[in-house]
Amino acid sequence: MKRRMLDGGIWANDKFARLPYPARLLQMGLINLADDQGRVIAHPSYLRSQIFPYDEEVSGSDIRTWLAAIVNNGTVIAYETEGREYIQLVNWWAYQSLQYATPSEHPRPEGWQDRIRYNAKGGMTLTCNWVTPKGETPDDTCDQGGNPLPSTDSLPRRNPGGRPPQNPPGNTNKEELKSKSNTRAPAQEEASKMPQPNPRTRADVAAEQSARIMNREYTGINPKLLTKLTNHIKRIYGYSALIDKPGSDSLEDEMRGLAYELWKLGFSSDEDMIDLKNSWETYATHFTNKRPGKDQLYKLAITMISASPDTTAAVDFAFEDVHP
Repeated sequence: MKRRMLDGGIWANDKFARLPYPARLLQMGLINLADDQGRVIAHPSYLRSQIFPYDEEVSGSDIRTWLAAIVNNGTVIAYETEGREYIQLVNWWAYQSLQYATPSEHPRPEGWQDRIRYNAKGGMTLTCNWVTPKGETPDDTCDQGGNPLPSTDSLPRRNPGGRPPQNPPGNTNKEELKSKSNTRAPAQEEASKMPQPNPRTRADVAAEQSARIMNREYTGINPKLLTKLTNHIKRIYGYSALIDKPGSDSLEDEMRGLAYELWKLGFSSDEDMIDLKNSWETYATHFTNKRPGKDQLYKLAITMISASPDTTAAVDFAFEDVHP
């Protein structure tokens, strides 16, 4: 979860005070769990795994009841897009003072406007609907999805780079400079005898670039953990090793995206992923096509989090769209 501001006035807020006690805890959890745009997945199983991980007595129906009370208070908007439920905190920007706000991974509610400010490729800081601490509104340089507008091509870079001149300007005795450069100080001489670190390879640079991309596109997760979870997903799908061929990059992105979705549901260790793999192999024996569909693995994960005692019902729920 991210660090968020919790205004001290919440305790004297009459709307907050009218909520049932567990609903108050849920509302504070929503604030802590929300992304930079004040948006969060509203599926009860997901919220239970993130906010009430140790409260076994809390059920999905409890969370739905508390969410309805919070919605009735008018402090959040509940909406659904493409079969998935989301929550938007209404007064997000009244209480959160963010220096940067990355684009949301979740769709906006109808008519809602996001505020964007993030560091993009090429050293540019892109903004959309942004308001500075002085109340100024700079020109938009990206859309609400974080995509640069065509006008950003002429913007100055955040870090122009470059090096200062090696020699000071003016008339300089080149022979004197040459003799000085060939004379090493004692400290330099000793340093030259020390073992030197191995130079960075192309693979090191590629790994660093990949980590930066993952940090920007998949917020909150360590890139190494995301890579490890992605490798588990490849095994479930039967892609133990993706080779360089047309289409492999998009397939890698799809596997990584699914791994990120499962991580947000709480699948963050080898044991979790192995359980998911074993469950899939068990359930997949009922079907001709053993490779998961796009949403089937996600549905199975939600079923496992829900810990439904009725195995048959769980299988039907996870594979309701599959035909043998």
